[in-house]
Amino acid sequence: MGAVENAASCARDSVETSRRPAPAPETGRDDDLVSKAAAIAASKPVVAPRNGAEFERAYRREMKAAASTTSASRRAEILILVPPDKMETMFAGGLDPDILADVATIALEHWYAKDENASAALEWLERLRAVPRFAVSAALRPSASSRALERAFAAARATAARDARATARLEALREAFRVLA
Repeated sequence: MGAVENAASCARDSVETSRRPAPAPETGRDDDLVSKAAAIAASKPVVAPRNGAEFERAYRREMKAAASTTSASRRAEILILVPPDKMETMFAGGLDPDILADVATIALEHWYAKDENASAALEWLERLRAVPRFAVSAALRPSASSRALERAFAAARATAARDARATARLEALREAFRVLA
């Protein structure tokens, strides 16, 4: 076999091997790593954010964590650490639509749902309306977030059914967040 034929044969072999499908990645090992990383992240204490960038970084990290009750409760802890009177300055740059929707959902599901914190959660959400670009972020939230927020408002209204003042406050918030009835 000559040099040209040998080169052609090698090229053919190379093309044939590149057409073979790559073996499927092992997911078991990746799942273990993700689980371990989530466990490590969950073991770290929640720290009060000093500014909007720290809030968003910590909140997004928890949003990306496995969709578990631990992640949701940690997001609620982050919200509780932000004093209502500091919200306008902390969120001077506004909140991204996906974060705004998730913040409201978490506040209603994991903060308002606990009767002893209901008034504080409503005050927090009412103060959130004063954040710059609130109306724009509320209008541009992702559709999946909209459905979750609708369910959270429905559950909160059911919880507040006997309290006319809380029901009126929730209705005003529902309108502000542009959630359909």
